[in-house]
Amino acid sequence: HDEHRPNVILMMADDLANEDLSCYGSTRIKTPRIDGLASEGLKLTSYYAGNPVCSPSRMALLSGSYPARLGWRWGVQGYGFAPKTGMSPKVYTIAEAFRDHGYRTAMTGKWHLGDNNMRPEDQGFDSAYYISMSNNQNRDMVRNGELVQKDWDNALLSETFTEEVIRVIGETGDKPFFLYVPWTAPHFPADPHPDWLGKSGEEKNGKYIDTVQELDHRVGQILDALEKAGKADNTIVVFTSDNGRQSGQEGPKDDPPFSGMKWHSKEGGTRVPCIVRWPGHIEPGRVSGEMFAAIDWYPTLAYLCGVKYELPEGAQQIDGLNLRGPLLDLKHGRAR
Repeated sequence: HDEHRPNVILMMADDLANEDLSCYGSTRIKTPRIDGLASEGLKLTSYYAGNPVCSPSRMALLSGSYPARLGWRWGVQGYGFAPKTGMSPKVYTIAEAFRDHGYRTAMTGKWHLGDNNMRPEDQGFDSAYYISMSNNQNRDMVRNGELVQKDWDNALLSETFTEEVIRVIGETGDKPFFLYVPWTAPHFPADPHPDWLGKSGEEKNGKYIDTVQELDHRVGQILDALEKAGKADNTIVVFTSDNGRQSGQEGPKDDPPFSGMKWHSKEGGTRVPCIVRWPGHIEPGRVSGEMFAAIDWYPTLAYLCGVKYELPEGAQQIDGLNLRGPLLDLKHGRAR
């Protein structure tokens, strides 16, 4: 029955590292709402993004496949990778799988996986409100393929995307929702909302800290909207990042737990925060060192939501694993 199938909100920050969240040990940046999400759910400490840079990392998350298998080995759309223009239309995305099994699907944020026939509305999303590339590359806001705003204000993007998420949460109907939220924050240029500018009080990369702390607030607004709509208990919330931090955003009191950053194949490039909450199913306050990767979300979420998909002829190979055990702690018999 659809009313019993969980909703999904899959959030992915842009260039956010472990050392950016206080629940992962940051001493400079305060992230109370994301910390709260961790205390209500599961914090993964050996989670790996799909790639140390954004386009292929997003591809891994949405396809469940290694980006190199899809012909994408390095660079991002619009920079450093001329031969490929995006994610192949042949990929049967996680959004398509959920849509084809009774979910309404939506995305808002940064796409960065192609134009023409490779846009989100061509890849399984019923509604899409997004910028097509990074916030330093493109100034157009698009809704369902139609240009709706030229020259948006970078400082207002997190607020704008949050408003769209809250709109989707508030929609009524019998179908559960699958909502993908690829934030543009805190990707450079770090540009916090006017209400957050200067709040950190730090001189060295203060704008970056303000941007992360604003993002934390926006995540909190979404969690509050879920609560208000009566949907919190029946929603799987995932918060993660696409890769490690961009060089130049670090500060004097940082103590990165891993070497390397964005663009690096070291741990700091791909080992990123990941938190998942599902009340009544995932025991709160757990921390797990079980290895989990971005490619595992496709088969794992599909299983948890009863989405029994079959890949069409010519689609990608799913490399990810259904890791419901580490999430639900099944081996210890504590799943509820």
